[in-house]
Amino acid sequence: MQRFFRSALLLSMALTLVAPVASQTTREHVLGGRGIAGTGTTRKAVSVEGSAGAREVVQRIISLIGLPDTAFDVRESMDVANAEATTENQGKDRIILYNPTWMSSFRSSIRTNWSDWVVLAHEVGHHVAFHMDPSFPNHEAELQADYFAGFILKRLGAPLPEVQLAMAMIGSDQPSASHPEKTRRVAAITKGWEAADRGGGANVIPAALTVPGRFDVSVPKVIAPSGPRVALLIGNTNYAVAEKLKNPKNDVIAVQRELRKLGFSTTTLYDATATQIADYLRLFREDAQDADWALFYFAGRGVEIDGVNYMMPIDVDLETDREAVRRYPQLRLDTAFAAIERAKTVRLVVADSCRIDPSYPPDASNLPPASRVFSVLEPPRGIVVAYSTRAGTYALDGTEDLSPYAKAFIEALRTPGMELDKVFRRVNAEVVSATRGMQEPILHGNWPAGDLHLTAN
Repeated sequence: MQRFFRSALLLSMALTLVAPVASQTTREHVLGGRGIAGTGTTRKAVSVEGSAGAREVVQRIISLIGLPDTAFDVRESMDVANAEATTENQGKDRIILYNPTWMSSFRSSIRTNWSDWVVLAHEVGHHVAFHMDPSFPNHEAELQADYFAGFILKRLGAPLPEVQLAMAMIGSDQPSASHPEKTRRVAAITKGWEAADRGGGANVIPAALTVPGRFDVSVPKVIAPSGPRVALLIGNTNYAVAEKLKNPKNDVIAVQRELRKLGFSTTTLYDATATQIADYLRLFREDAQDADWALFYFAGRGVEIDGVNYMMPIDVDLETDREAVRRYPQLRLDTAFAAIERAKTVRLVVADSCRIDPSYPPDASNLPPASRVFSVLEPPRGIVVAYSTRAGTYALDGTEDLSPYAKAFIEALRTPGMELDKVFRRVNAEVVSATRGMQEPILHGNWPAGDLHLTAN
């Protein structure tokens, strides 16, 4: 549903962006140059708490895509040229810095109340698309954030000419190492606005933006799929009660990078609460219903109770698993089945998590899997579930930067033209070999008829 705000409200919020802030506690940040006019070099910046108006703008943007509980720290800094997105505390703290003097000057130069919204929506887009990964190509990141800003501005009711004008004023005529030229950026923000006008989903940024311009070769080529492909990836590492895991965040970052090369639009979430898992799956259902392929990937702690697998969020006490899963039905893995069930061709769920029933006594974990009986629930027709391990066994985090399963999955994805069923046959064999038989992946469900290849024909 589109939401519109009165111009008086927009004006009042824009003006408060430069109002004095209540708290002037300073903080120092190390920035990597991810901003509208960043240089790409590491440097330091000092900030204070952003104005109430700036925080409200960001909160409205987040609420618009259905995630009101997602926390952003919005701060003023005279050490940034205009605005930048960054993370701290191993990615757990999401920060947006903006220069209030530049924002005021920018607003005056284009004389539109939408200027602040364009700038801040662009920075939120960097967080939504997980552009803090330093290996993410600069130009692609900026175009995706521009697309997201256009989408949000349409949902807010901004006229397209004003959105285009704002981006034209921000952009440069010539490309730089960090940013494309303005013609491509205006085209990207226009595409986002038009996608929202057609009623598209809000939480997925396209894998590839076909934007006309003289410098298209600077954007990495992406294999075009036969139809839309979407993926939602959740990686939970920093659990509040249980021992922290090593690799889920690394796994989803690495997997999403490979999926984007294959033409997937991706949304990546890490350290998710129970509420956030439910919210993201609800939003993903909107995107999957128009997709040809839909993939959900979960990496983190998991349990299996009475044949039902559960994704464990970071805010659940894992010492009381059975009580937790009764109170949080949205943690069932089959909620992901419902999210992808309307995709046209491929409906795939990947779960890289343990499948141990916590009701077993401690010494039962030493028994071979064959000595325990599990009534595993089969997925609905048309949905394939790839478990990283058999029922009643553990999924290993591994000693490297990626879990054994994620590493094998990524290597299989890199094989051009491989049929989808062979991808998982290879993954299963490699995981068994890498773990010396301690972990054996399993697949449930049947692929649709016809040859399914990772690359387009």
